[in-house]
Amino acid sequence: MTVLSDRTAPTAATTGVRVLQVTHELDIATLPQLRQQLEDALAERPSQLVLDLSECRFLDAQAMTVLLDVHRQAWRQGGLLTLRGCSTQCQRLLALAGLAGVFDVEPTVEAPAPRVAS
Repeated sequence: MTVLSDRTAPTAATTGVRVLQVTHELDIATLPQLRQQLEDALAERPSQLVLDLSECRFLDAQAMTVLLDVHRQAWRQGGLLTLRGCSTQCQRLLALAGLAGVFDVEPTVEAPAPRVAS
């Protein structure tokens, strides 16, 4: 099972932006593969790792922990993890967990230009 599909634009080599789309619910069954795929993407040291959640219908607390770990790893590498296309429910869950201000969240898939981590 593939939890993420690669939606990286052909210009990724010059922009340093890697885009991955979630293709399944993020729960205990998909977490090992999610973690591995995100770690593989971070190994390429992108300046911005975009996780498109527009097709994700469920995100549990353990998945949020994985996302937080990936966020920290990206930050330590000088990069940025962006959650794109978050549903209202996903945004609400992040807020309830106290993580809404931690992640760079873009509610829509039509996103602005890539950002540089500060």
